[in-house]
Amino acid sequence: EVVQRTWKALQARSPEATTVGLAILGRFFRKSPAFLQLFPFRDQPTDTLFLNAKVKLHAKLLADTLSKVVGLVGDIPTAKSFLRELGDRHTRLYKVKPGHYKLMGEAVLEEVKAGLGEEGWTGEVEAAWNDTWAMISKAMQKGNKT
Repeated sequence: EVVQRTWKALQARSPEATTVGLAILGRFFRKSPAFLQLFPFRDQPTDTLFLNAKVKLHAKLLADTLSKVVGLVGDIPTAKSFLRELGDRHTRLYKVKPGHYKLMGEAVLEEVKAGLGEEGWTGEVEAAWNDTWAMISKAMQKGNKT
């Protein structure tokens, strides 16, 4: 599986999950600074945001969750069930809206692309990640409706 192989390659470059998660969150907040208001660490000063323990924990949870989902890519029914529950929780607790998934997906794919480099980010890899994020986004949004 292309997505699993490339995620492992990205993790090998940054073996600590927090590092990958912080990079993704950094991309997300640079693209969409207003979305910081959705997070419990919204009052943290931006110049020290990524030093905050709550931010680091969320970054680790994000990377760990992505690892779990990538590991479930071969078992789509289980992946979708997990993602629907995750989407429901994000809607109820954090007021996440459908448009947030698009922007987070862009941040994830940009980080994977940056981590793999131009040689590793082939058309096949890009297509596989786009398909995977579409599945993630769609499944989580179904959780929005429960």
